Amino acid sequence: MERDSPAAAYYEMHAYLCKALAHPVRLLIIDQLRDGPQAVGDLADRMGLSQSNLSQHLGILRAKRLVSHRREGSNVYYQIRDPRLIRAFDLLREVLRDVLREDDWLVGSFQASTPAPLPSLGRL
Repeated sequence: MERDSPAAAYYEMHAYLCKALAHPVRLLIIDQLRDGPQAVGDLADRMGLSQSNLSQHLGILRAKRLVSHRREGSNVYYQIRDPRLIRAFDLLREVLRDVLREDDWLVGSFQASTPAPLPSLGRL
């Protein structure tokens, strides 16, 4: 495939979008926003992150047009921009479950129909 071909450009854009999802905190943000808009402060408290750290990750997701935001007074609410993102997220989770099942590694915590309790994010 030629580097300047439309196919190459498409795959570069695809990789650019996927890079936004290549961080555990951003995946957790997507999962937290699946049920609708969330205020940044509430999201930070629930995830155990500083608002500054959370805002950096939200900024990356917003720049890639995966989330959108709105202001209401002093609160900023974020939401998933396109519901297909949740379907894609869930499909990837199914693939992960299958891979883990094949490896017989951590299967129990990934088999539940609802996500396992939030892990400590430590220094992410």
